[in-house]
Amino acid sequence: LDDIMETRGFANGQLAIIQADTNGGKSALMVGCLVSAAKAERRCLYATFSDLDGGQLTRRILKNLCGWSQRPSVSLEKQADYDEALALIQSSPQFGDGLDIEFYDAADQTQSYDVEGFLAWLYDIQNERPFEIVFMDYAQEIVTRDRKADSLVAQQQIVAAKINRAARQLKVPIVVGSQITITDKVSKTMYSRAWEQKAGLVIEIPKEATYLLVKKNRF
Repeated sequence: LDDIMETRGFANGQLAIIQADTNGGKSALMVGCLVSAAKAERRCLYATFSDLDGGQLTRRILKNLCGWSQRPSVSLEKQADYDEALALIQSSPQFGDGLDIEFYDAADQTQSYDVEGFLAWLYDIQNERPFEIVFMDYAQEIVTRDRKADSLVAQQQIVAAKINRAARQLKVPIVVGSQITITDKVSKTMYSRAWEQKAGLVIEIPKEATYLLVKKNRF
């Protein structure tokens, strides 16, 4: 798992899926992967297509780094750990002493929930100061402008294909988080299996389990 979290398991040009049931720990695992990759001095993007904002993401990163999302009052040692983690987030990576993480919030008025708008923004960034790994949370909320998307299933098929193509063209790992649906004890990515079919790596967090299930790994 540590190898995966430092992107040695997230191959360049590969679409990877982290999936779980509602409140199943998907975002927590993705933030853990994000922090581990950033600590390994990789430039990271975390894009969310839900109601998670930058402040909430910062608190989740803090909790991952030091165990606290707010400055504790229990002891000076814990306060020092929190202050050190906060400084790591706030410091500029250009001077080698901070985490290089950028946040994309689709709910922001200047951003976009549709895959075409997000990818146009991403391609522009990659031409200037490229990311080395991209995380996209809440895949089931991403939409497309494509007129062929006449259903939720068709919409997710198109979105998955475009994200997979972007990973290959940009030669970076794109890690997508999505909820699952369970039918007859068989789980699949919400609305469509297209994500799993396109992905090179599929990790599922089984409900009420203490392990991760690697459902697919091409590498």
